Amino acid sequence: MADFRRVKPLLVSVLLLMIAAGAILRLNDVRMFPDEIWSIWQTFGTVEQVLAWTPYDWPPLHYLTLAAWREFVGFDPLVMRLLSVFAHLLGSVFMYRAARQIGGERAGLLGMVAYGALPFNLSLSVQARGYALAHMFIALILWLGLRYLHRPSLRLAICIAVGMALSVYTYLPAALAVGVVSAYVVFNRFTILRQWIVITAAAVVLTIPLAISKFEIVATRGTNVETFARLDLLGGVGALIGHYLGRDALFVAVWSIGLIVGCGLIIRRPGRRWLIGALLWWGGGAIAMYLLNPVLGFFHSHYAFWVMTGLILTIALIGRHLRRLPAFLVGLLLSTLLLPQSLSEKYLPPLLIQPETFVWLRDHVQPGDVFVLDPDVRETCHEGYIWDYFVRLYFPAGGLDAMQQPADEQRRVWYTSDTSNRDANLAAAVTAGRVPSRFFGPPECLLRLYEGPPDPVGVQFEAGPRFHGVEVMDGARGWAGLPVRRESEPIRVRLWWSVDAPLNRDYSIGTYLLRNGQLIDQVDGPPQVINLEYLQPDPPDQLSAWQPGRYYVEERVLHMPQAGASTRLDLWLAVYRWEDGTRLAAAGMNSDRLLWLADIDLKAW
Repeated sequence: MADFRRVKPLLVSVLLLMIAAGAILRLNDVRMFPDEIWSIWQTFGTVEQVLAWTPYDWPPLHYLTLAAWREFVGFDPLVMRLLSVFAHLLGSVFMYRAARQIGGERAGLLGMVAYGALPFNLSLSVQARGYALAHMFIALILWLGLRYLHRPSLRLAICIAVGMALSVYTYLPAALAVGVVSAYVVFNRFTILRQWIVITAAAVVLTIPLAISKFEIVATRGTNVETFARLDLLGGVGALIGHYLGRDALFVAVWSIGLIVGCGLIIRRPGRRWLIGALLWWGGGAIAMYLLNPVLGFFHSHYAFWVMTGLILTIALIGRHLRRLPAFLVGLLLSTLLLPQSLSEKYLPPLLIQPETFVWLRDHVQPGDVFVLDPDVRETCHEGYIWDYFVRLYFPAGGLDAMQQPADEQRRVWYTSDTSNRDANLAAAVTAGRVPSRFFGPPECLLRLYEGPPDPVGVQFEAGPRFHGVEVMDGARGWAGLPVRRESEPIRVRLWWSVDAPLNRDYSIGTYLLRNGQLIDQVDGPPQVINLEYLQPDPPDQLSAWQPGRYYVEERVLHMPQAGASTRLDLWLAVYRWEDGTRLAAAGMNSDRLLWLADIDLKAW
């Protein structure tokens, strides 16, 4: 025992680190969903505004806490979710203390791991919503209530009453959880009924302002709630418990058998009253929520989250009577739930558009780009508050100009649409004079760039193609400022072409990098045509195969010299007959029949 006391702090710390890692590793894995973004978006204001914007069916405490947290850490989804992770860790500690209070050290450790690892509770810990905070308060009330049984004091009574009030100010259905915790504590010691009534009355007094403001919701809850799919009693309760355990049929079966066998083995042992109370907590609670669903509408995993608390306590109390090896195996089985695995498809309806869409967009957008949203996707993936949140996050300095319909002169248009259900007129306006380019996202919410040439009119080469301008590229986008390169660095240029009519012969194209008339580098040959659209074959590189009515884009790579000093170079273009090198004439050429494209700075010592 003395040896265990020495290692206990280390063991508890390791388990807490495992629980923290299990949640933190899922922060980016779990997809964001609309209510989560809405919760964060509601905090963009003063305290008075946050109170005014609080949803009608939620109390204000979580939104105020989230707003205060945002002031310290910003509003990136990952750091906003960390608030729930910390609440989850505190809840695990409170459950450890509660289970330890009635079942000893072994029960406390199993209770902590069960609280931290059950899949549904773990999913609550990675959402920027009020569920993890409310569950933390319930675990706190349970622990303080059990302490009060052994050491009643005014200070503890005040803390319990305040904890009850805070839980309800966080999440309205927590009022039911407070009632269940109270029943559990009193069930195990009827002699404190009078004191507990006083504590509960104090909590009720503290929540009177909230009750007045939410009275209409409470009174009409049964008629406002959406009707859930009705199963028979056994099927409905089994589905609810399975939801808490992770929905995996084999896992649910193993745990169900284990709970039944474990309860059967220890129900006659000393301390069984605690276990019977825990069984009534989650078993009776689930049945009651099922039967009262037509009135309350609370037969739902989120509204009846406290059923899971009773399930966690039952696991802990069974562990109290297990020998060391079986208890270790139960803890190990629970710990496997902390291993990285996806939770998003099990518990949350994900957004079609996610943060990574805007991260990708931030890396590809250019000054002057415009954004057009198809009307048919506004309700599915681009509701206004979702767009506003992501724009604030990833484009704090602006740069995203959204409009109803692009003008002809706007060269680059980002168009979000459902590829199977577009507004035909808007799609025609977006694609007119533009080439489909890179894209991101699912087909139901596809963000695609449509690019037009730098010069829509272009320069006509005599008896040859029409040149529509050059882009000096900087990665995946055009150079935003004056092009500059270091010694020996490559420089990638993109040339835009079209033909007014089919050509009866092929030509070669030359690009030349000159310094004071001296040739530094060149690329000659047929067009090096690319397709700006992903996963599509490249167009033909023979000019005679080009067709009117579309643009052709080619890319060429030249290299800067090892100059030894800073200088400026000129980029030139020529179109010529490949047989004899005769260059075609075009407006704006110099005497050598070269068309100037751009100057590029070379920076060196």
